[in-house]
Amino acid sequence: MSSGIIKTSVIVFAASLLFSFNAFASEEELTQVSETMSVAEAVGRSVDGTMDVLKEEENAAAIYSELMDSSLRQQIVAYAKQFVGGRYRYGGTSLTGGVDCSGYVMKIFQHFGINTGRDSRTQAAASRSIGMNEIRPGDLVFYSSGGRIDHVAIYIGEGQIVHASNERTGITISRINYRTPVKIGTFL
Repeated sequence: MSSGIIKTSVIVFAASLLFSFNAFASEEELTQVSETMSVAEAVGRSVDGTMDVLKEEENAAAIYSELMDSSLRQQIVAYAKQFVGGRYRYGGTSLTGGVDCSGYVMKIFQHFGINTGRDSRTQAAASRSIGMNEIRPGDLVFYSSGGRIDHVAIYIGEGQIVHASNERTGITISRINYRTPVKIGTFL
């Protein structure tokens, strides 16, 4: 129940007591009604104060959640960058022995307890779509050729991605627009 409804109910109750007395009410009865009105106002202030505390707690929880999200994103990016220079291997899922683009993403996120699926199309389908203006480090960038998603990378900020690119370059950092992204997705 909202604080406004509670406060209004208490004040209406107190006012109804006041009006239920006729003009011949004793001074003692009028004092009692006046005290009830004062209690009603105090309850209203108390409810407002409680609502303010609850709003502050909600804000604190939102800030904490944002910090935790930001921290996880930074950890994912830092972990992913550790493997830059590593070997690309089609179908590979070993971060140290050789990995393809989706295997790389799968293993990075798996390290943090997040299941992305194995191939880039599955990862694209399983991730929540977001707009380019919402992209944050740790989000995924998907690319396609012939209308079919065939590559995935991890956004690391400042317009850059880290990905298992190809056999020649291996795991590397590139500009996000080295190819045209077709989807931005997130598991975070």
